[in-house]
Amino acid sequence: MNQATGRLLLSLHSGVDPQIFVDGYYVGLFSDVAGELILDAGAHTIELHEEGFRDARVDVRIPLDGTITYDVALQPIEAAPLPSAVPVAPASPAAAPTTIYVVPGCYIGNVPPQQVTLPANCDPRRAITFPSRP
Repeated sequence: MNQATGRLLLSLHSGVDPQIFVDGYYVGLFSDVAGELILDAGAHTIELHEEGFRDARVDVRIPLDGTITYDVALQPIEAAPLPSAVPVAPASPAAAPTTIYVVPGCYIGNVPPQQVTLPANCDPRRAITFPSRP
């Protein structure tokens, strides 16, 4: 007993090799079947999937012992726009090296203690210096 079948010819215009699914079942790559499928006569859903392209879905009715041709053009997926570049402030110039002066118990700063007014009990001769490192 012969199976009631027909042919579906897919004509692809996107230059890619999508996966073909018939009624949800994987059939192969377009190149595997050369765009030609022998299917049971009747209604079928054909889906083509290719990375980077919108899926194509086609409902077809395969004629008994006949051929139907369907042109398919897969549309590329538009890349999501990149977020706008956030302006980056120019790098601030490196801080000039500075020396830190400490008079234990009464003063700390980057100005020599001889140049500032210190509390009465603060002796600037006891200052310890910490030069900055490059």
